[in-house]
Amino acid sequence: AVAGNCDSYLPAKTKLRELTTVPIGEQNKALLLHGHRYAAREDLMSYVASENGCNIVIFGHIHSFVSEEKYGMLFLNPGALKAGSYMILEETEGKISVLKRTL
Repeated sequence: AVAGNCDSYLPAKTKLRELTTVPIGEQNKALLLHGHRYAAREDLMSYVASENGCNIVIFGHIHSFVSEEKYGMLFLNPGALKAGSYMILEETEGKISVLKRTL
């Protein structure tokens, strides 16, 4: 989990990071961030991803499903679970598959 724009209360502030990275298989690394500090702009988030050696950006903030390649990276947003949208990622031999699901 990462901190979002509504996580200003003390427990969240002290326990949640602004961003984090996670490996996805052996060939991919994802940057996880809420996106509000970058206005959920893929061009700006791509710089942060590059600085952290990531080729995937998983973000939130806009509450809309996104799965697109831009700037040589894969940008993903699961949407909003409150609206019934989520995603499943599958990695096979370095290839990422994105599955959109609804409740």
